[in-house]
Amino acid sequence: MALIASATSTAPKETCPAGVHDAICAFVEDLGHEYSEMYKNWARKIVICWELDEKMKDGKPFMLSKRYTLSLGKKANLLKDVQGWRGKNFSDAELAGFDVEVLKGKQCQLQVIHDEKEGKVHSKILSVLPKGKNSPVMAVVNKDVPKWIGEQRAKNEAAYLASDSAPVVVEDEEVPPTPKLPTGGGHSDQEPPFNKPLIAEAWG
Repeated sequence: MALIASATSTAPKETCPAGVHDAICAFVEDLGHEYSEMYKNWARKIVICWELDEKMKDGKPFMLSKRYTLSLGKKANLLKDVQGWRGKNFSDAELAGFDVEVLKGKQCQLQVIHDEKEGKVHSKILSVLPKGKNSPVMAVVNKDVPKWIGEQRAKNEAAYLASDSAPVVVEDEEVPPTPKLPTGGGHSDQEPPFNKPLIAEAWG
């Protein structure tokens, strides 16, 4: 009987306990454009990763992530979660543009629930809440972006560039390019672009 060694770990992944946990935003990363079979369109996606104050058996912090469409539309999950995180709504001026990278290093509390899928229990972020008054001061432990994020971004962009929605590349500089991007670069007409930084006062 052969014993096959592999670089892939077969150890069961630890499940983060359900409940409300103190957390800090470790990474905000671009996932490129993803195609939605439900809506039949391409949309720019990001992922936000948090480190939790809750520790795993090896002493390292649990890390949970959530994917978002890069949009502050009225029904966007990003809008709902960041407003919950800040503890107040965005003003119309703030909705005109928001630099998601300002979230890095910001603390919050995450409400985590368990979701069973295909016989396995997964930790799922139900809501993002403001940092508690008695929350400990946290610092990001992991400095390296998880490998799967780069792999997913490369996969998404390869599929997007192969699609009819990708920008048209024109080599002759005298001829202006005619990009065939989705409306608003992947957003609907109601979804404002993220082209301006969030003003400092907006977080307080």
